[in-house]
Amino acid sequence: MEYLDLITNLALLVALCVISGFVDRRWPRNTWLGAGMQGFLFGMVVIIGMLRPLVLGPGLIFDGRTVMLSLCALFFGPRAIGIACLMALVCRASIGGAGIVMGLATIFSSSAIGLAAHYLIRPWDQTPSTGRLYSLGLIVHSIMVALMFTLPGEAAWSTFKRLALPVILLYPLATILAGKILADALATIQAAAIIRESEERYRLLYDASLDAVLLTAPDGKILSANPAACSLFGRAERELISIGREGIVDSTDPRLIPALEERQKTGKFHGELRFKRADGSTFDGEISSSFFHNRHGEIQNGMVIRDVSQRKKIEQDLIKEKNFNQTLVEHSPVFFVAIRPDGKTLMMNQSMLSALGYTRTEVIGADYIRTFVPESDRHNVEDVFYRLIRYSMPTINENYVLAKDGSRILVEWHGLNIVAENGDIDYSIGVGIDVTQRKTAEDALADSEALYRKLFEDHSAVKLLIDPDTGAIVDANHAAETFYGWPRQTLKRMKISQINTLSAEEIKKQIEAARLYGRNHFEFQHRRASGDIRDVEVFSSGISIKGKIYLHSIIHDITDRKAAQEKVGKLKDELERKVADRTAELEKTIAELEELNRVFVGRELKMAELKKRIEGLESQDA
Repeated sequence: MEYLDLITNLALLVALCVISGFVDRRWPRNTWLGAGMQGFLFGMVVIIGMLRPLVLGPGLIFDGRTVMLSLCALFFGPRAIGIACLMALVCRASIGGAGIVMGLATIFSSSAIGLAAHYLIRPWDQTPSTGRLYSLGLIVHSIMVALMFTLPGEAAWSTFKRLALPVILLYPLATILAGKILADALATIQAAAIIRESEERYRLLYDASLDAVLLTAPDGKILSANPAACSLFGRAERELISIGREGIVDSTDPRLIPALEERQKTGKFHGELRFKRADGSTFDGEISSSFFHNRHGEIQNGMVIRDVSQRKKIEQDLIKEKNFNQTLVEHSPVFFVAIRPDGKTLMMNQSMLSALGYTRTEVIGADYIRTFVPESDRHNVEDVFYRLIRYSMPTINENYVLAKDGSRILVEWHGLNIVAENGDIDYSIGVGIDVTQRKTAEDALADSEALYRKLFEDHSAVKLLIDPDTGAIVDANHAAETFYGWPRQTLKRMKISQINTLSAEEIKKQIEAARLYGRNHFEFQHRRASGDIRDVEVFSSGISIKGKIYLHSIIHDITDRKAAQEKVGKLKDELERKVADRTAELEKTIAELEELNRVFVGRELKMAELKKRIEGLESQDA
């Protein structure tokens, strides 16, 4: 009889578990309110069980509280079991009696074991299996049997003999039964939630879809249309329902009949058809259509239509752009080469092919580095290619490219990767410029500049480079630094007016004369850092540097020379004066001599005449 009372108590409590499903559907267990309602419900079920127990003596009662509390903790967690456990403790404490210690201990133990199972089982098994439920029941009630020995005196042993076996046999079975009821209720709620969520998701996708979605009958009658379909066709849903498929599909489209036949044969169709709008315009639409059975078993057809007229226009534009790009690449004087990640040549434009002397067939698939890069440059190019592939960052480098005839072309390369949609590198592009001539010109310019620097800076003559527009000293050589006494950098911050003693206006005139009239020889007085003034001879000529004309001035210090010239001039004047004086003296002496000579000649003539007379007289005397 007492076993029957125990079974009746357990059956009552198991039956009351059904109510949990109704509560769970109204107040979800993952909310505070839902968990509180479940805790209160199970607490009331436990109290009802304790009010209709198997009574073995005053205060010694047995009921199904352990089953309910362990399952409450397992299925509904700490918030629910906290409420139920508290209600059970209060109720059992109020009953009192010899079994109060055991009663309170079983409430604590079953709640704790159920809560442990909640964290150990539920994360992996939302609907615990029969085996797990039985294990839970067996553990909880094995402890319950052990707690029988907390009863006072003979009550412990007598109770153990009377109820140990029924508890071990019946209570785990009750745990399984009640657990399955709760699990089924949970599964039903979850299934309903999934269905509801699926329907909500479908409705959301249906209403929010950017593509037109139509639900039709096999005969072409439109049953429903989403907002995108109404917008696409320019009609309200009721209009689309009234006109049917014939009102939106262009019947003259030759693709229509084959499409209907394919769908009829295979149950689905995917392709393109021409459709009509309310305003009479047509458009090409991509359609996906397939049959399905609704919940009533009726065959219906779902159609998704997308306006692809814009896409086709974009495709045509892309084709045009592709053709343009291909034309640009092929006929550009710039080199284009595409290389796969494995180093094989994928493409080479015509300009590069012509420059290297190869045909397109010869280069496609060829190992780029080994075929087109001289051995001396291979290590550098391999390093650049590695960095391009490894880090996917644009690169800039120069290297020689080997032509078919063995000649070499210096190319400045700009490299970048073309990445596929999956993130992998599809191929690398190299855009190159033939810089052979530029490099030659740069080398020649460098040599020229080096020669200029050598002739300018290292020359023993004083040299200045002057901007004729501003009079600024652009550059000065080492000889100028020594001559003027200012550091070179200081000179380069000065103007020629700070050195030349002429006025700024006069200097400007002289510069204009040098620049416009080709005058290249000047004499000035230049001021040095020490303050002394030096006479200088300037030879100035225009030179072009990066498109600008500067005055290249060579300065000679002629102070000493002019001093010497002045001294020579003075000596010359003195000499000329002395020569003049001496000449005057000589002329006077000559005049005197000539006079004396004249006197002597006259005298000689007289003597000769006298002699002739004497000789004449002597002859007469004879």
